[in-house]
Amino acid sequence: MKRIILLLLVSTVLSAISQAQFTRYIVRFKNKGGTPFTFSNPSAYLSQRAIDRRTRYGIAIDSTDLPVTPAYINQVRSIPNVTLLNVSRWINGITIQTSDAAAITAINALPFVQST
Repeated sequence: MKRIILLLLVSTVLSAISQAQFTRYIVRFKNKGGTPFTFSNPSAYLSQRAIDRRTRYGIAIDSTDLPVTPAYINQVRSIPNVTLLNVSRWINGITIQTSDAAAITAINALPFVQST
């Protein structure tokens, strides 16, 4: 009897695990085109401490320092059943949460999305 109960319990847990869906995704963008930020005004997106440190060590400001284009974020955010979790300027992307397959399809159809 104990073996049957144990077998049922194990099969139930394995069944639940096998049906689990991914709900978090990284959406990477193709470029940072259309960004309102420029290299000539880094104080709009970098702290003064970061600018001073870069000057001290001779590190140039490049495209990885530019923020993700706000229009890209807003378009992905406007898709139903999508929750924005994080924004990363270094990978030029965002992390989202959704369990809606149609939302992922809609995101991948956007012209500025590289991958999901």
